[in-house]
Amino acid sequence: MQLAYLCSVAYVCFFIALIFVLDRIKMKERTLKVLFFLFALSLANIAFSKDPPRAWDLTFHLAYMDQIRNSPLSLFEFLFHNTSWVGGYPFFFTFNLLRYILCHLSRNNHWLPWTCVLIDYCIVGYIMRDWSKDHEKNGKVNWLSFLICFGLLPFVHANSGMRNALAFSLIGLGIYLYLYKRKSILFFGVLSFMALTIHPSVLICIPFVFLARFNLRKKGLILVFAASISIEWAARYLASHATGLFQMVGHLYLRYSGAGQFQLDPMVLLGTLGIVGLFFAQCCIADFSHCTNAERNIYAFLAYYMCFILSNVGNNDLVVRPAYLLGVLAPLLATLARKKSFWGKIRNQSAQPLAYAACAALCGFMVLQYAALYISS
Repeated sequence: MQLAYLCSVAYVCFFIALIFVLDRIKMKERTLKVLFFLFALSLANIAFSKDPPRAWDLTFHLAYMDQIRNSPLSLFEFLFHNTSWVGGYPFFFTFNLLRYILCHLSRNNHWLPWTCVLIDYCIVGYIMRDWSKDHEKNGKVNWLSFLICFGLLPFVHANSGMRNALAFSLIGLGIYLYLYKRKSILFFGVLSFMALTIHPSVLICIPFVFLARFNLRKKGLILVFAASISIEWAARYLASHATGLFQMVGHLYLRYSGAGQFQLDPMVLLGTLGIVGLFFAQCCIADFSHCTNAERNIYAFLAYYMCFILSNVGNNDLVVRPAYLLGVLAPLLATLARKKSFWGKIRNQSAQPLAYAACAALCGFMVLQYAALYISS
C-alpha cells in the first residue's frame, strides 16, 4: 500500500499542475473523465493510508466497524431492529448499509473512508465537468473551482468526519440534477433520502431547494433570514414533541448550535464566513437576465442557502459544515466570480477583478490552512 500511497500523492500533484494549463490543452471528454476519476481515486487511496489521530471522528468510526463485524445481528436486524445501538447510529439506513457491506467484505476498516472519499470527489468531478461544458472556455474546468471546492469542502474533513461530507455531496448532486439539469423530483427524493440517512444535517438544504422554484427575489432573502431566526424554536419543538429521526434532528441542531458545539480554529471560521460573504454579495448584485430559468433557480438556491449560513454567524458548526455543500457546487460560484456578464452595470464590472482576486486569495488561504492541519494530524 505504500507504493499506492506514493503514486496517489504524485498523481494529485500532477493533476493540480494540469488544472492550471487545462484550458490550453485539447482533450477528449473521455480522457477528462478518466483524469478526474483517477484524481478521486488517488484522494481515496490517501484517505485509506491515513492513520487517524485520537481526536478524529474517524477513530470512533473504525472502532464501530469492529463492533458491527463482531455483532451477531443479521443485516435486517442491524438496519431495522438495532435496539442495542450496535455501531452507534441506529436510524441511518444508508450509512449502516454501507458499513455492514464493507465490514463483511473485508477486515480492513479503512475501506470505509476510502469509499466515502471516492464518492465525494467523483460527485465533485462530475459537477465540475458538466457545468464547465456550458460555462467555461473549451468546456475546461477553471482552477478557481478547485480552490473554492477544497476551501469549503476540505479533504481533511472528508477523510476525518466522512458522514457530513458524504451527505452534503449526495444532496448537492440531487440539487444540481433537480434545479439545473431538470431531472425528475424522484432523483432528488432518492438522493435526499440517502443523504438524510447518512447525516440529518442536510435537512437544512431542502426548504431552500423548493423556495428557489419561486421567483421571490429579495423577498425570499428576507423570508430566509426570518426563518433562520426562528429555527431554534422549531428545533426545540422537534426535540420535545417529535419521535425517531425528526426528534434526533432537533437534538442535533441544538447540540451543534449550543454551548457544546465543536470549537473550530477562529481563522477557519472567519475564512469560511469571508468566502460565503463575498459570494453572497455577488449573488445580490449579479445580473441574471441573460441566464436560463434553470440557472436562475440554482443561483437563487445558493443565495438563500448562503443567507442562512451568514445568519448563523455565532455558531461554528452551522457555518463551516453547511459550507461543504458550497464546495460541492464550487464551479457555479467560480463562474459567478469570473464572468463579467453576471456583473451587469459597468460600475459593477470594474469591481469584478478585485472580487475575483479576493475570492481566490481567501480560498487559497483556507486550502493552505486545511493542508497544514491534515499534514500535522
